[in-house]
Amino acid sequence: MSELLKIFITSGVTIIGGVFIFVCGQIVLKFFIEPILDQRRLIGELTSALIFYSDLIANPGNDDSDKRLQLSEELRKYASNLMAKTKAIPFYLLFSKIHFVIKFESLKEVSKQLIYLSNRPFEDSTHPDLTNNKIQKLIKEKLRINIDLI
Repeated sequence: MSELLKIFITSGVTIIGGVFIFVCGQIVLKFFIEPILDQRRLIGELTSALIFYSDLIANPGNDDSDKRLQLSEELRKYASNLMAKTKAIPFYLLFSKIHFVIKFESLKEVSKQLIYLSNRPFEDSTHPDLTNNKIQKLIKEKLRINIDLI
């Protein structure tokens, strides 16, 4: 085999190997990393909304009805988007077992509590054991939010 042929074979194998590594990297990025980052961004946005609306959540009532209606809609959107983003992550149970993502059961509970909060921005607490503040605390624990502002 001539030197020139060896150079072409080495170059070809290197290029094919590089393309293979690039394609594998893109598959991992698109199917695993990006959906997990999307979920984390959503949790960040939810945290921001909980801080922003904490005055209305902690004090349900009939004032500022437009703002309370907006709060209700946003909480419901976060609840549904949280489940949608979670379902978009392949092998979610595997990732949750190695603590790379939040457990699915925790996210399901958060979604449930967000819907519960979205249904009651105008009413006072009728269940003393389940106040909006306790629900917020539960959401913080389940999502591992370590902010003392809410």
